[in-house]
Amino acid sequence: MELYTRDLLERLFLRKHTYKDQLLIQKGFEDPRRADAIKKIAGEQWNELINSDSQDQVNLQDVYYKLHYKISKSLQQSKTTRLWQVFSRVAAIFFLPLLVISTFYLFDKSQVDHSDMVEMTFSAPSGTRSKFILPDGTSGWLNAGSRLIYTAGFSTTRQVSLEGEAFFDVRKDTKRLFLVKTKTFDIRVTGTRFSVYSYPDEDRADLVLESGSVIIGDHFNDREVKILPGQRFTMNQKTGNFNVGEVNVAEYTEWTEGKLYLRNEPLDVVAGKLERFYNIDVEFVDKEVLQYRFRAMLQNEALEDVICFMEISLPVSATLVPVKKQSDGTFSKRKVILKMRSPMIKG
Repeated sequence: MELYTRDLLERLFLRKHTYKDQLLIQKGFEDPRRADAIKKIAGEQWNELINSDSQDQVNLQDVYYKLHYKISKSLQQSKTTRLWQVFSRVAAIFFLPLLVISTFYLFDKSQVDHSDMVEMTFSAPSGTRSKFILPDGTSGWLNAGSRLIYTAGFSTTRQVSLEGEAFFDVRKDTKRLFLVKTKTFDIRVTGTRFSVYSYPDEDRADLVLESGSVIIGDHFNDREVKILPGQRFTMNQKTGNFNVGEVNVAEYTEWTEGKLYLRNEPLDVVAGKLERFYNIDVEFVDKEVLQYRFRAMLQNEALEDVICFMEISLPVSATLVPVKKQSDGTFSKRKVILKMRSPMIKG
């Protein structure tokens, strides 16, 4: 029997859904095997909802990005009731894994069955940052291309799993530890503020502590390291080698304000950060390009300006491939192609 039916989505549109309905739909959106079916039903209801007197059909991909941008932007400026009056019916269908508020804003907490340990996910797509609030009151930010996973209803130990980058403002609770699990190390705290960088496909992972203290458990050698405010723990995710040093904490936490620091890093690392920050693809034509490093602090710079600066400071040529409309009606990502600059031939 197909679980993802028109009736189920209709309950969400009308805000008559139960907590279990919500979890079911979230699971469905995270399962690529069911995404097409859900999107088809949601698309039909969406067009009926806003376009019943018109023959023009709405491009759901455009709706997705426009509304996600508006919701994220508005939440950074104000948490007004009016925002949710405008967007809540649409958000209930299209943005369940991506909402920048906690489930407390969506559900009556009395409905939560704490014995049903269902996984919940916060996500930040490329090109965005997302605010999150966990059931215990812990809050923070997810950077582009990141996921935070936890179970509905924290038990004795408050535990989350992180893929990507996040800033945590952990609510103090001396009776219940807060545990962050990453690919290569775990972080134990009771109440503190810190930033974690741990993308599974990158060699480097780190933690920078703003206040309080944390204990890091190393997966490689079963070691524990205590980190103090102002310190940065950095680990190689392939070898397990790590070091601890003093840093300017602001440089590692100001990404929550939309800044991106590139600290004289190899271009393959720079490419990964630019891909997430600008929601683009980067392609290397020549392997020789990878021997170079790039330093910059970006905030409101257009991608075109960043490319221009790279060409000025490095012996590389960068080509920006614009967005193209594809056969299915969606649009491709912008792409940056990097290659070695051709030497000038003197006549």
